[in-house]
Amino acid sequence: MSTWNYRILRHNYGAEVGYEIHEVYYDDDGNPQGWTENGKAPYGETPEDLIWCLETMLADARKSVADIIDYDTNPTGKGL
Repeated sequence: MSTWNYRILRHNYGAEVGYEIHEVYYDDDGNPQGWTENGKAPYGETPEDLIWCLETMLADARKSVADIIDYDTNPTGKGL
């Protein structure tokens, strides 16, 4: 069963570098298989949903900060 989480991805814009939160999808062995083409903004249908989304993004981002992925290395060759 594949899984996903939010991760920080590094974007290279010529001489500049920036970071965004993306949904990253993993194979059964836990290896990244692809990620969303565009960064994800927090969203919720209710204020509580929005807070949950923000908290989840922050918790996942904190876990991934030591292992940031370069956006351009997407194994699928494009965003999902």
